[in-house]
Amino acid sequence: MEWTLSDDRTCFDADDVTVATQTAGYAPNVAAVQAPAGGYDIPLLMPLGTYWLCAGINPRGVLAETDPDDNWVISDRQVLVVP
Repeated sequence: MEWTLSDDRTCFDADDVTVATQTAGYAPNVAAVQAPAGGYDIPLLMPLGTYWLCAGINPRGVLAETDPDDNWVISDRQVLVVP
């Protein structure tokens, strides 16, 4: 699982910043509620601003799937990153 901060609503594109990853076993067709066990790691040089928090299982398409579009979600609201 991977969590990123995105300055737009397009999750997991090249300009997103990965803030957490976690490997865990997930069962197919079972909803999972997950937060990173170690919290989020926001880079010290991350620019001040508002971001969307994205979470995804296999967001980079490492595993072949028939329907990869149901593997990620985006926050309802933006989060504020401050120094």
